[in-house]
Amino acid sequence: GMYTCTVTTTCSPVCGGFTPNPRSTSSSLNIEVAPGPQPPDVTAMQFDPTSVLIFWTALVSADPAVRYDIYYVVNGSPNSTRRGSTTAIFYVLTNLQVGVLYTVSIRAVGTYLPSQKATVYILIPGPVTSLQAIRNTFTTITLTWQPPVSNGVIIMYEVTYSNNEAVRTYKSTIPTFTITGLDPNTTYTFSVNAYIMTGIGTPQQVQSSTADIPDVTGVVVIAITPTIVRVSWLAVQLPPDGILTGYTVYYGSLLNSSISRPGVYTSQTFLPCTTSGDIKNLNPKDVYQFNVVAEMTIMGRLYSR
Repeated sequence: GMYTCTVTTTCSPVCGGFTPNPRSTSSSLNIEVAPGPQPPDVTAMQFDPTSVLIFWTALVSADPAVRYDIYYVVNGSPNSTRRGSTTAIFYVLTNLQVGVLYTVSIRAVGTYLPSQKATVYILIPGPVTSLQAIRNTFTTITLTWQPPVSNGVIIMYEVTYSNNEAVRTYKSTIPTFTITGLDPNTTYTFSVNAYIMTGIGTPQQVQSSTADIPDVTGVVVIAITPTIVRVSWLAVQLPPDGILTGYTVYYGSLLNSSISRPGVYTSQTFLPCTTSGDIKNLNPKDVYQFNVVAEMTIMGRLYSR
């Protein structure tokens, strides 16, 4: 601060035993005392969704710090609020609001003079919105979302998923992401949160399942001769990550005869481009049950349904 020092000199001369009125003279000097150095290396780290830990290096100067005062300004307001004081070199700001820019200042208060203020900026982004799964295949799920409401620039999004067995985390710089390498007909829990320079948003969650392996439908059996039947079915439609390798018809007698036993099935495989096939050499006196199964490979693994 600025200080003015004034020196006043009073003179009372004695002349022939007579003392005249004393005379005074004054001299002034302006002295400006600069504040001490600011606390170095001030850093902010998000503690939880509404709290931030601020820490700094202890101030070393000729006027050692007795305490540190913490101030903040909200959204550039000219009014500074003192939040608290501490003798430590860290402080936790709590109950912060999402989307509000806090300009936080740390001032070391010494025995004689306060230091300059060291400043750090804090902004906690809000959660992402409209999180949803828009495309599911046997092994992939695509997520989309809207950026959070905040005054900060999004650095990245963190995408995490789990299925009660494993937890994996990915990074994305745009508000969409496709997770690959999943298992068919499995439910996963996904969470997405935003990162900006000064904070991390609250994660948002959504559950979604990969595509199920389809059943063969529309099965019809027509007798061609006493020993031949024609089995037909509707073609199975697969997502792009599934490759149909063929259809297998399983058939077995429901009666106990000399040439068959209940529950014992025979199979015959047909090409994937076909939707019908003839089953021959049946016993005219038996009653048969027919099941049609689609055979496919998904990520190199064989599946049937």
